[in-house]
Amino acid sequence: MLVLIGNSPSSGSTLLSELLDSTPISLSGEELGLFACNKFYGDFNNSVQSTSSCKSLYISRIGLFSKGLPSYGLTSEQVKEMSNDHLNATDFVDSFLSKYKEFRGRDADVIFEKTPQNLSCIGEFLESFEDSYFIHIVRNPVNVFLSLLKRGFPPYVAVYTWLLDVATFYKYRNHERVINISYEELTNNPYGLVSEILRKITGKVISPVEIEAMYKGNTFRAEHTLKIDSWSNQEFGSISNNHNKKLTQEQKRIFCNALNGRISDSYANKSGIPVVTYVEMIKYFGYSSILDEMKGGTSLSKSPRDYKQLLSRFYHDYKASDATLKELCSYLNPIEKVTKCEN
Repeated sequence: MLVLIGNSPSSGSTLLSELLDSTPISLSGEELGLFACNKFYGDFNNSVQSTSSCKSLYISRIGLFSKGLPSYGLTSEQVKEMSNDHLNATDFVDSFLSKYKEFRGRDADVIFEKTPQNLSCIGEFLESFEDSYFIHIVRNPVNVFLSLLKRGFPPYVAVYTWLLDVATFYKYRNHERVINISYEELTNNPYGLVSEILRKITGKVISPVEIEAMYKGNTFRAEHTLKIDSWSNQEFGSISNNHNKKLTQEQKRIFCNALNGRISDSYANKSGIPVVTYVEMIKYFGYSSILDEMKGGTSLSKSPRDYKQLLSRFYHDYKASDATLKELCSYLNPIEKVTKCEN
């Protein structure tokens, strides 16, 4: 069985993947991108060699990532050959999972794939794989914002990426085969949470104590996990639960202004996501305490770097015939101000 993990960036998918890769019944490799490409489900024969529009604000297009393939024992050419041998996504996945299990020498019950942008294809995946599950990880939006700033993203894109990503998930929040966890739960109780996830998906029980021992002895992931340079925790096997990162005055001003935003009607229609406000999503996911410290915002303007990023997203979609000139304004203005402040 293939299970996808999706989330806003910097929300713990790498940690969850490492943990899930450490048991006899489960495997999880690096990010592939392929299953986040909507063409994989709707135009399979062309999906491996092309890209799709992505709903997430911080990335333009999504397709097969070659960087993570070594952790699956594959090359880009081998994946293309595999796709040519199959007529549809489900047959390809069966072959892919068999090859991966053979490469790892483990006949696992379930294989997890953790590309954050899998969020873009929740509906398509669950419809195509009727017995599978989708796992969503949510993290405190302040910490996601700070992480994206540290990674070099401009302020508007950094602060609104979380809103657009969780809104993409929100549409499927009540689906019976969707599991939602928080980064805070994951880091506070990693082994117990993973034990519960595996029990729900496979019906099998592995104790938290066993998972901890196997995780710390997972030499394969210690060698193959790809870390981002800006991450504060680079050590495999070390789980940080520092959830109280502080904003500077300027960062607090930006975040406070962002709270008065909601997804615009035009961008929601283009992306197929619900029109929700930042405050609604903060409350829904249990981060209401943020609002106690954030008062007096107006609206958030864009920097030249933000405009450049948003325009780049439009250009790449337009070039691929996934956008029209009439939609340029939607790409440049995915968020609009809430008429009445709700916080």
